[in-house]
Amino acid sequence: MTSLPEHEYYKEIIGDIIKDTAEVLEIDYECYGSTTWKRELKKAGIGSDNYFYFQNEALIRGKLKFDLNQDPPPDLALGIDVTSKSLDRFPIYPSSVTLG
Repeated sequence: MTSLPEHEYYKEIIGDIIKDTAEVLEIDYECYGSTTWKRELKKAGIGSDNYFYFQNEALIRGKLKFDLNQDPPPDLALGIDVTSKSLDRFPIYPSSVTLG
């Protein structure tokens, strides 16, 4: 599915705010874009617009292959929803905060 310009605009703006805030606060982070994360135990996966590691950044720095049975999940998942509601997907996430 092709993303709408509105979706991409908000994804970039909010992603930049998160990165800029981390830099101002001198917090190391890793950003993994729209990677799909799956946990076999839950038989579910999430695919948001951007993922960020802060707390466990040092553990995953430069890592390109993940096993969520051993590796920590991302600290923040950014999902931009301009055309449909995502509320039914929230139980998949370890914890969620909704704005709006």
